[in-house]
Amino acid sequence: MTSQFNASIDKTPQFRTTSPLKLEKCAIAVTKYGPVTNLNNVEVPTPDAPQGHDILVLIKACSVNPVDTKVRAGVYDDYPDYYERTPPLPQILGFDAAGVIHAVGSGVKDFKASDEVFYAGSPIRQGSSAELQLVDSRSVALKPKELDFAQAAAMPLTWITAWEALVERMGIQSGEEAGILIINGSGGVGSVAS
Repeated sequence: MTSQFNASIDKTPQFRTTSPLKLEKCAIAVTKYGPVTNLNNVEVPTPDAPQGHDILVLIKACSVNPVDTKVRAGVYDDYPDYYERTPPLPQILGFDAAGVIHAVGSGVKDFKASDEVFYAGSPIRQGSSAELQLVDSRSVALKPKELDFAQAAAMPLTWITAWEALVERMGIQSGEEAGILIINGSGGVGSVAS
């Protein structure tokens, strides 16, 4: 599509941006839950201007996690009412991503347009397998400079899961030595936990 979104810097703090965006953006989405063949390249409208704590991220890299395959298959059951709360189809998959902030909502204080960030998105919002994503800034961190975008995008969900297991469930404190057996230690979470 040849239309352009004329997004010069807004004088109000509601939507601060860096450059114009096309009206249609590419994404990978499911149009019907089921087998992997239900994944489609789709064109979706550019997300609305970020409001409140939201930021609009230009995705540079995203990763695929087991949860993405469960959502795609229609069997994700970590949240009992998940499929009633998700965006309407087509649903863009993807939790983890890294990219560059394009715009910030008026409630965002810790980030600005052009910051490089990484994060695990929300399971009830459109995902990161897209060119652009609206994300709650409270679940975002600045990307470490020593990591490239692909490395940063591979980290969030596995690191969060390892933290939850070791710190929140097992109660291991910082600096404490603990002997634990990690089954399947070569996977993402196991690698982080070890």
